[in-house]
Amino acid sequence: MMLKNKTIKFKLIFITALSSGIALLVFSIILFAYEITFVKRDLIENIQIQSDIISENSLASLAFMDNVSAERTLQALKYNTDVVYAGLYDNNLKLLAEYKNARLQDNVIVLAEELASTPTFISTKEYAQIITPIKLNGELLGHVVLRSNFDSLNKKLHHYIIILLGLFALAFLIALYLSSQLQRVITRPILYFANFIHDVTDSRIHNTKAVKESEDELGHLIDAFNIMLEQLNLSFKTRDDAQRALSH
Repeated sequence: MMLKNKTIKFKLIFITALSSGIALLVFSIILFAYEITFVKRDLIENIQIQSDIISENSLASLAFMDNVSAERTLQALKYNTDVVYAGLYDNNLKLLAEYKNARLQDNVIVLAEELASTPTFISTKEYAQIITPIKLNGELLGHVVLRSNFDSLNKKLHHYIIILLGLFALAFLIALYLSSQLQRVITRPILYFANFIHDVTDSRIHNTKAVKESEDELGHLIDAFNIMLEQLNLSFKTRDDAQRALSH
C-alpha cells in the first residue's frame, strides 16, 4: 500500500483528512440535492401564484374580449424575471393577448388537448409551464398559459455551488489543521518510547523504566517493555554474580 512506508504522523493526518473530506463531500451532495428540490419547488409555486393572479385579473377581459386590458394585465409580468411567456386564450383557442420576455428562445405552441378544465402542469429540462382554466360562475371563459425557464434557478444554484465549494475547502483545511495538531497526542508518546529504546540500546543500562502516560495499547506495550527490562536486568545481575563467584 502507498501508506506502508509513511510515518505514523503522515498516516494519521492522511486518514483523518480523507475521512473528513469524504464526510464533507457526502454532506455537500445531500445539501445540494435538497437545495435543487427546494429552489425548483419555490419556482413552480411562484408561477402557480402568478397564474392564479392573472386568472383573477383577466375575468373581465375575457368576458368582454378586451385585448387592451388583457395586454395590460400580462405586461405586469415584466417585473417577474422568472416568467418568459404568458398567453391569454379564449374558450375557442383564440389568442387574446400575450407577453414575451426577451429571453424567450422558442415560439410557444399551445395544443387544444392541453387546454383542459383543470390546471395542467408541464415540466421539461428547459422550462416549467402551467395552463390554468379561467371560469366565471362555472362557465369556462378561457385559459392563461404561463411559462418560466430555469435561468434564475441555474443562477441560484451556480452561486450556491461556489459558496458550497468555498465552505467545503474551508472546512477541509480546518480539519487538516486540527488533525495535524491532534496527531501529536498519539505520535508524541510513540516518539518518546522509540527514543527511550534507542537510549537503552546505546547505553546498555537496563535498570531503568519508561514512563507510561496512558492506559491504552501503547501504555500496555510500555508495561511489557519495562517487565522485559526488569527480567533482563535480573538476568545480567545473576550472570555477574555467578562470574564473581567463579573468580574467587
